[in-house]
Amino acid sequence: HKIDKMRERPLPSAPEVFILSGFFQKSIQKRWTFETTSGGGKFGVSERSERLGSMERSVLQARNFFFDRMLPVRLFYTRCSEVADWHSHEFTEIAIVLAGRAVYETEFSETEIAAGDVLVMPAGGAHRFRDETGIEQFNVLFQFEKLPVPSRDIAGHPGFSALFRLNSGYCRKMRHYPRFRIAGRAELERVRRLLAFAWRDQEERRPGYALSVYGAFLLLIPILLENYRAAAPGRGTPCSPDRLADCLDFMSRSFRRPLTTALLAAKAGMAPASFVRHFHAATGCTPREYLIRMRLDEARQLLLKEDLTVAEVAQQAGFADSNYFSRLFRRKNALTPREYRKIHR
Repeated sequence: HKIDKMRERPLPSAPEVFILSGFFQKSIQKRWTFETTSGGGKFGVSERSERLGSMERSVLQARNFFFDRMLPVRLFYTRCSEVADWHSHEFTEIAIVLAGRAVYETEFSETEIAAGDVLVMPAGGAHRFRDETGIEQFNVLFQFEKLPVPSRDIAGHPGFSALFRLNSGYCRKMRHYPRFRIAGRAELERVRRLLAFAWRDQEERRPGYALSVYGAFLLLIPILLENYRAAAPGRGTPCSPDRLADCLDFMSRSFRRPLTTALLAAKAGMAPASFVRHFHAATGCTPREYLIRMRLDEARQLLLKEDLTVAEVAQQAGFADSNYFSRLFRRKNALTPREYRKIHR
């Protein structure tokens, strides 16, 4: 109710952000304290806290940020000079620094950031900002697993896996959270204008704002991937997260083909046993399970979009045996392919 009341206020000419404040209490509790700051502020809702080693952090829960179940993307514009305590979230966050300077800390690193820097904070990854001076940034929050299946085509872009698909635990172990720079002022301004229009639509709840926000997100990701790939960090290290992510990108493009562990390990530049160990740590599943998951996603999309037989769907999704495909599909979806098509088309 308080959020809705605040939304009724017209936006001033200078950006104004409603922030959910309260610097992360040590006990587990609900805290909903609202304040309005002219010129922006940090966002944050503290509902529970966790201890990671000697560090106590607040966990920002997805239900407090994604109010529209059909829109798994949220934009925040922040402009302030205040210190945020250690926290993580149940969703992925992209921070695009537009102006100013600050120190960005993770569990394993401390880096000075400035205009043009892009930071990707995976779900579960603890971090904080401090020593901020004139900081101005857009924060893009999203839940990849809730994107509509057709929109997951963006996952096929080179570099997507390195930025958004590796588990935070694996990234922490490898001491790597993605960070890169947007090349040039013109490109940074292009990103700022893209997000600014969508953010204002979101804050004013203009008709069609969800389409505006989601469209901006889909346009933003290829821009970021292009800049990330231009930097191409860390690919000389045999077991670096980027090398493994390159393999995930290859699987996204080639999942319909027969792919063996030996072939995938060679793509990642690792021995097969080491590859399987790193793969499971990074994704939470084996290469075979990951491959099957992508093929089933493709099969669900084909069942909804195309007038194909079940055997043809199986073949186009990468399954050589249509009977095996039908059994697997039913086990994973509690529906046969024909039942799934009938219910969802």
